[in-house]
Amino acid sequence: MSPFTRRADGARVPDHKVTAESAGRTISMNNFREGYEIDCLVLQKEFFDQGWRTMASPETTISAETPLLYDFRVLRRLRKRAGLTIEEVSARSGVSTAVISRLERNQSVGELETLYRLARVFSMSATDLLSLAESPLAQQTTERRYTHDNFSFRRVRFANTSCFRAEARAGARVSNPEIHREEHELCWVLRGCIRLVLPGQSTLLRAGDCLQFDAILEHSYEALEDSELILVHTKKDKRYGS
Repeated sequence: MSPFTRRADGARVPDHKVTAESAGRTISMNNFREGYEIDCLVLQKEFFDQGWRTMASPETTISAETPLLYDFRVLRRLRKRAGLTIEEVSARSGVSTAVISRLERNQSVGELETLYRLARVFSMSATDLLSLAESPLAQQTTERRYTHDNFSFRRVRFANTSCFRAEARAGARVSNPEIHREEHELCWVLRGCIRLVLPGQSTLLRAGDCLQFDAILEHSYEALEDSELILVHTKKDKRYGS
């Protein structure tokens, strides 16, 4: 039996081709090769985490009615920022100018090998490129107000980030104001003076001071003056640094 099948357009497609599909948009994983196999497997895991499914299907073209999950116009922005032409990107990646042009105009979704090759032109991983291409769908929420150990909080929360605005009178003290997952915590004092106590460390933060730390550590805040501060929790895939 031949390991290939033929599509309607006559193209020979390996039988082991795996395609991640959602809302009529597909990205195929084909012909794993040394150097990008792990990258592709990471992407495959991300697709499954998002509820995508696998099926044997040729790569699809995006129609005007298809809801955009990814915006590959980011490729054009990356290319322009790097000062490259489509022809130069094609020469460096081995991806045809026609494919690059369609991607930049959101007229198709590339195979993982294509994304891998294009990402390497810009010193990125395929997962980084796919993250940049995710459509910026806006989300809205409503704040929650509550009091905990004489600190008054106003909180908004999203999947990856929680932000708190806190006020406290002098003498108020709070320990681990929220139950933490694997997160970083940032404390930014807007007014007054706060003592932040961590294991083996005590830091005074005055208006304008900011400190970031591992939120899973035991910690407490003490208001030495009437104070106002901002607390931000971010998942640990966000790294320290400016």
